[in-house]
Amino acid sequence: VDDAIEFLMQHGLTGAPVLNPQQELVGMISQFDFLSKEAGGALLPMEGTKDNVEGYAHAAQKILAQQVQDIMTPHPWTVHPQMSMREAAAIMVQHRLHHLPVIEHHKLVGVLSSSNVMMDVY
Repeated sequence: VDDAIEFLMQHGLTGAPVLNPQQELVGMISQFDFLSKEAGGALLPMEGTKDNVEGYAHAAQKILAQQVQDIMTPHPWTVHPQMSMREAAAIMVQHRLHHLPVIEHHKLVGVLSSSNVMMDVY
């Protein structure tokens, strides 16, 4: 996890894709994931219903994370290169995303940031 934080900071990134050895996208990691870890118990609500138990478990997993796979967001939303920026923007807004991997033939070919999309759409 520390290496991933250092990588993002050295490259001025707010998020990055996580790839498996076959160079396939398996998740995304962002500054917010690291903040979730560092905030510790402050992120765990003290009340709730059975419906949000999974959310609590996910937050606890991030707090205890030792590896990137424990802290990343698995199976992220993706777009393909032929998709319009307006379509990408709609996905980002609907799912509250700041990064959107671009996938072609099961391989990562880029990452759109909310800034990229905003510059193109507006």
